[in-house]
Amino acid sequence: MHSPRKISRGPEDVFSLKSFSAFLLAMTMAAGHAYAQLIDDFSDGEFASNPTWVGTADHFFVNETSELQLRGPAAGTSWLVTRFEIPVDADVLWRFRIKQNFAPSGANYGRVYLMSDQQDLTGSLNGYFLQFGEAGSNDAITLSRQTGTSVTPVCRGVDGFISSAFDLVVQVIRTHDGYWELHAGETADALVMQASGIDATHTPSSWFGFRCTYTITNASRSYFDDFMVQATAIPDTTPPQIVVAHPLSPTLLQVEFSEPLDPASAVTTKHYTLLPAVHPVDAELSADGQSVVLQFDAPFPNGHISTLEVREMADVEGNIAALLTADFFFFQPYPISPGDVIINEIMADPSPPVGLPEYEYVEVLNRSTYPVSLEGWKFSDAGVAVTLPFTLIHPGEYRVLCSPAAAKLFEHAIGIPGFPSLNNTGDNLKLISASGEIVDSVNYVAAWYRDAEKADGGWALERIDPDNRCETVTNWVASGSPSGGTPGFQNAVFARRPDNRPPELLAVLPYGDRQILLSFNEALDRNIPPADLFVISPQIEISSIEFADDSKTGLILHLESPLTPGVVYTIVAGNIRDCPGNRMPTSQPFVFLLPERAGPGDIVINEVLFNPAPGGADFVELYNTSEKVVDLKGWTLRNALATAPQPVVISDDYLLLHPGQYKVLTESPEAIMNTYVSTRQETLVRCKLPSMTDHEGFLALLDENALVIDSIRYHADMHSPFLRSPEGVSLERIGPRLPGYDPTNWRSAPADVGFATPGYPNASMREGGASGADAVIVEPELLQIGIPGQDFARIQYRFDQGGFVGTVRIYDPQGRAVRELAENQLLGTEGFFRWDADYDSGGRAGTGYYFVWFSVFNAEGQRKVFRKRIAIF
Repeated sequence: MHSPRKISRGPEDVFSLKSFSAFLLAMTMAAGHAYAQLIDDFSDGEFASNPTWVGTADHFFVNETSELQLRGPAAGTSWLVTRFEIPVDADVLWRFRIKQNFAPSGANYGRVYLMSDQQDLTGSLNGYFLQFGEAGSNDAITLSRQTGTSVTPVCRGVDGFISSAFDLVVQVIRTHDGYWELHAGETADALVMQASGIDATHTPSSWFGFRCTYTITNASRSYFDDFMVQATAIPDTTPPQIVVAHPLSPTLLQVEFSEPLDPASAVTTKHYTLLPAVHPVDAELSADGQSVVLQFDAPFPNGHISTLEVREMADVEGNIAALLTADFFFFQPYPISPGDVIINEIMADPSPPVGLPEYEYVEVLNRSTYPVSLEGWKFSDAGVAVTLPFTLIHPGEYRVLCSPAAAKLFEHAIGIPGFPSLNNTGDNLKLISASGEIVDSVNYVAAWYRDAEKADGGWALERIDPDNRCETVTNWVASGSPSGGTPGFQNAVFARRPDNRPPELLAVLPYGDRQILLSFNEALDRNIPPADLFVISPQIEISSIEFADDSKTGLILHLESPLTPGVVYTIVAGNIRDCPGNRMPTSQPFVFLLPERAGPGDIVINEVLFNPAPGGADFVELYNTSEKVVDLKGWTLRNALATAPQPVVISDDYLLLHPGQYKVLTESPEAIMNTYVSTRQETLVRCKLPSMTDHEGFLALLDENALVIDSIRYHADMHSPFLRSPEGVSLERIGPRLPGYDPTNWRSAPADVGFATPGYPNASMREGGASGADAVIVEPELLQIGIPGQDFARIQYRFDQGGFVGTVRIYDPQGRAVRELAENQLLGTEGFFRWDADYDSGGRAGTGYYFVWFSVFNAEGQRKVFRKRIAIF
């Protein structure tokens, strides 16, 4: 680098115009090395060479006194230029003699273009010129800037100084930073400063020249002589600086400097220190002299910023930098293995907020022992994948993946445009390396919160033991932080929970006639087990094995020959390793058989909820009435009365329904679980349902070949007229083998089971209920207060049909009603009420005889009253 230098101004700059040697020597000594110089006193009698002047050359000639004189043929403008390059970082001195044998005016004047980026001085250009002459009598030498055709004054000399004919020596000095001085005098020994100014708009320049504008009277009265232009380099007084330091390998560092270095200084290894105290073992200077390659005997810290100190470094001019420092970053990627970086925390439902910003996020943790770059990685949920920017995670560090808006509010966050919206009730999240390998995946569900209140929003799911990456359900729970989560920091629920348990085989399902799916309770070892660890009876050879999906909790066995429908098979597995390496002992034989094709009535629509309560969801319950194992893959449901009656697929995957088994189809299993106590969770199937209105519909169940297996016609009028509201009440099929289209085969689910029985036998199902007095039984009839099991009565009922509305009261020995257990409650075919020997008033029943009054009636007008005795002693 160069520092600015003021050109010296004063008497020492004067010199004899016909002798340049002393001046040039002084300029070289004072200002350093000359970039370029121009000298022409026309003593050679011509101007076509050395240097070459071009323009309207036939309008000029060299006269007998070796002056360049104008010889214009008529009134007009004539000009000459010669090429002279002026660099940006140069100080420049111009000196010349100009004579005009006329009084200047607006029509007769001269211009000397000190700098121009164009050859043609009569057109548009960028540069600076001196003008000699103007309208009026106050003519002064002016320095102006020309930009295109626009002219702007820089400085103006003494008014009237050239108001008449003149013969002057003119000198202009310009520093590289745009400071101008204008000097003029009758001789070189009598130069006087006329003006000064500052303007650095135009640099550099390519042309120097002059231009004459004249009338016919003055067409030969302009003269020029003794041109000298000197552009000098700025002296180097600045020590070298480090431009950049960048590693070439784990032990090689290239350091680039701002200027050429002194070779001896550059290769002295003790000048370099890698903090805190490491010197290179070798230093090699490059051919350009501006960069040095340092060799160290130990690798640089990976993934960290290091600092290099350089002391006493000299450039070629001898300038010495006492101390220079440069930071550089070294990163060497290592191969990525699954589990090196894991998904450690999930905020899927931030509303309502507990203490954190109301944004979704996913936290990742580097479990490995080396830094990892996430550049080019992908994060995805079940529907959207986004690419991660360059971000380095050191061992044990966390990063929060979120939207750009959220990143401003979280620590250690990465803002990702298009960050996917996470499903509140469950989603399949994946972290995929730049090479396309799944590094971690989490298929979470709302049940992982293990807290219904926290599952409603504002709380994150946190992984308990990040090193136990093989566990899923048992290794996640709602955050224990008062803020609702710990994004960017260790989880509030952190604990060490190593997995020392072997895997368990949970289920065996045929996947077509040549494949068998084995489901395990946890992820297996990433290496697929060999076929000889499985034994099938009757014997079938296994041709190959693969994982069912990325979770590695399922294996698909490909068979050499097909399974036979109806044949009962068994399979035994042993020595299977789970993800942590625990080995499974030999399992008990698992029984399976190939699903059979269902016929009409084999699978029935057994219960339907088409008018859910607020916050609830529709559901359709299927029941297998046959002795067949039926696969519902590809089956559809259709509502013929819907606005868009297209069939909706129940499952794209295998979904087996065994004899006597139920499947409850719904778009929100969570809503069903939260609404109905009588729900069998394992029967719930998340799937799309056809649109069902609250009034009526015509549902058809079709197999994979579009054959109708069952159909029902439902209507709101099929509900019990005694219901206060049908909202949230399902219709239950009374007889599964009776026609579904018969409205008398359906009853409203009773209140005593919560108005629906998803996954359980219908409360209205007719299975040979009792009649007469035996329809209501009290057990025990004798209560003994203080004896457990004998201090309350069960009032059981079992009817041969459903749809009854019942009222149950207890009367004391005086015939007064003391306890009401039910009033006009819709009942199923069977159930019970409990009396704890108490009164409605809260008091305890005394000893004596009491009786139960049990009254029922239905919409058909049937009415029955049952009276049963209870004694208390």
